[in-house]
Amino acid sequence: MDVTALRERTFALCRKKGITNQEVAKTITAFLVMYATEYNTDPSVTLSLMEDDDNLTDISVLDSNFKKDLSELISKKLKDDVIFPKLFPIITNMTTRSIGVGEYALCFILANYKHSYGDGDGEHPKGSTEVKKDNSSLKVIESTATKKGLVDDLSKEIFGGTRFGAKKEKDFDAHIAEVNDAKKQYTEFFTRLYPGVDVSKLAEDIATNYKDSKKVCNIIGKFALKRYKLIDKWYNIIYINPKTMKVINISNVDDVDNLGLKFSPKFFRGGSTQAVADGHVDVKF
Repeated sequence: MDVTALRERTFALCRKKGITNQEVAKTITAFLVMYATEYNTDPSVTLSLMEDDDNLTDISVLDSNFKKDLSELISKKLKDDVIFPKLFPIITNMTTRSIGVGEYALCFILANYKHSYGDGDGEHPKGSTEVKKDNSSLKVIESTATKKGLVDDLSKEIFGGTRFGAKKEKDFDAHIAEVNDAKKQYTEFFTRLYPGVDVSKLAEDIATNYKDSKKVCNIIGKFALKRYKLIDKWYNIIYINPKTMKVINISNVDDVDNLGLKFSPKFFRGGSTQAVADGHVDVKF
């Protein structure tokens, strides 16, 4: 086993995948050597599989929405390898302050996909990919478009200080009690909260369903998801649950009903210093 050659090839592979963090290449090399020794096999075979995009899952898998285990995205060739199935969990759990669970792993199982430090978290021939952990925020407008605390001011002015989209039943009911002209109030609320955004359909849908908490969450959540794609222009977004290793891929934002997404509107600023603009929506599954 030529460890030096193996190390050089691993570093070259990481560079090809857009990964500049040298600890990733060092760790992969170390575990390739360890597993090769433990299972009496040639690590260069595994590395050869990883180097050739023809052995990876075709990038067309990202064209469709899905929910599945992260491991289901591994090609049969890599699954049948002696070392890769053992190496994959190691790569999956490599993280930094800005790189979450599974982000690096995608680079080694999807053909022609690489990590990006620019627009998006990943890039491929079809465009950019956003990779988010479970329970992250969807922005409706850029963070600089409105002042922080605007949503609280509008809630006081239009809804008597009650909170649209409140989780607690008593708070939700208190908001309903302040609605006397639903279409007019919600149109004004969203128009001022999201300046420059066409909110006519959103206001109409909310006005029709404002007494139904579940429908309210889904309506505003889907609206936020569409806006997020429009703003950041990603081709697809991948959510990874670090506990279950379940992943959701969304390329078609108009067809998400069967993915098990749970939207949580955040229409209260209070003392929060979160950078995202007022009126964002959290999503988890």
